[in-house]
Amino acid sequence: MKIGVQVDSDDLRRAYAAAPEVVREHLAAGVMEALFLLQRETVERTPRAQSLLANSIQAEPLEMRGTVITGRYGTALAYAQPVEDGSRAHWAPLPPLLAWVKAKGLQPRKEGQTQEDIARAIQFKIAAHGTKGAKMFERALTENTAQVEQILNAAAARGVEAVAGMA
Repeated sequence: MKIGVQVDSDDLRRAYAAAPEVVREHLAAGVMEALFLLQRETVERTPRAQSLLANSIQAEPLEMRGTVITGRYGTALAYAQPVEDGSRAHWAPLPPLLAWVKAKGLQPRKEGQTQEDIARAIQFKIAAHGTKGAKMFERALTENTAQVEQILNAAAARGVEAVAGMA
């Protein structure tokens, strides 16, 4: 998922023309603040057993090209996409499901059953129905877009004020 926020005004353009490094510094700080907000909000919405996925969600270094500052955050873990979007019916491998059952501390309800039986039941359910997506990135972005815009507009205003203070 990708969002784009454009911060633009005549005052900002004038300040950028007068002192681009000063404005860029303030805008970059705003982008990082917004990324950390989104990172935190996504982590809070991430399903967890051992917290591997949640702990892997990180902001990446900013990319600056001219007047464009690009910020990204995410994870390199391959299983993040099916956790985010869900999956169609498939035969899930048993060892990760068993590890998940154990990490969650799930116990059998019937005598004679084991945690492996619980993992197999989950395996059959996934084989029949797939999994539902947690939408942790999507919900974090959707629910915080207004706050991200406020952060970036405030950063732009600080950049304009800093340049005005130099005059």
